[in-house]
Amino acid sequence: MKRSLSFGAILSVSAFVASFSMNSASAQDVPWDAQYQGYVALSTDYAHRGISRADESFALQAGVELEHNSGLYGGVDASSVDFNDSDEAKIELDVGAGYRGVYENVRYEGDLSYYMYPGANDSLDYDYAELSAKVGYDFDVVDTEASISYSPDYLKGSGSAQYYKLGAEVPIDAWPNLKATGHVGYQVIDDERNFGVPDYTEWSLGAEYSYYGLDFTGEYSDTDLDEPSECVDGCDARLVLGVSKSF
Repeated sequence: MKRSLSFGAILSVSAFVASFSMNSASAQDVPWDAQYQGYVALSTDYAHRGISRADESFALQAGVELEHNSGLYGGVDASSVDFNDSDEAKIELDVGAGYRGVYENVRYEGDLSYYMYPGANDSLDYDYAELSAKVGYDFDVVDTEASISYSPDYLKGSGSAQYYKLGAEVPIDAWPNLKATGHVGYQVIDDERNFGVPDYTEWSLGAEYSYYGLDFTGEYSDTDLDEPSECVDGCDARLVLGVSKSF
């Protein structure tokens, strides 16, 4: 069953953004050869690896990151969520740290993130940690990236999990602020019964456009899961629209 975004969730995420916005207004104000960057976004769904974490409804998201010139960084992301679990979880907090750099035009990055769901009953076992590694290369006509993620005990106490992803972005020469995007990913779950779905493949095709300081996105995504035999809800094809503002 679809639900509208709760007012309390909107206030919670908005407060998260406000708490950092004044500090991040100017990168020159930050010591230790570091700078802040952040964003706030609104989208028609929060589809995480092809599966909705917002009960196929609107999601408000925000984040802030502190990056040192050495490549070390740390940050916090927040999103409204709705797992259709009797109002247990309303906010997802992702606290992470990592390192990124470039070697002869090859981008690389490694990070460790911890996902928390304040207010959710401990018996739901939502909280989990995840380690990720990425490598990317820009061929001018297409920017590519490959990544792998590992969690020793994934969402809902579903045991070890791995996620493999290949992504690409293609700039549109006729429209300097427009680019086409796409990816394919494969999620492996140890305890499929706890997680609720078997191992699956997901993919997306979309576009991003920047206009007067706002970033607009449109993404069509799908999985190879069948509803309702393999997935109760939230795993089918969808078009997700979003708008975000960076600061």
